[in-house]
Amino acid sequence: MEFSSTETQEYTIQIIDMYGKLVLERTIVATAELSKEQLNVQTLANGVYFMDTR
Repeated sequence: MEFSSTETQEYTIQIIDMYGKLVLERTIVATAELSKEQLNVQTLANGVYFMDTR
């Protein structure tokens, strides 16, 4: 995933399954430029997931 930020800031990325269960969470520090973060979702079962970034 790629995103940009206007300042250095801490973000929490959450992956939630269709039942509302949190299945993956990661906290990252993004710099004031384009940031890239790789999430390994290969261990998740096939299905529909939602991503929330705070």
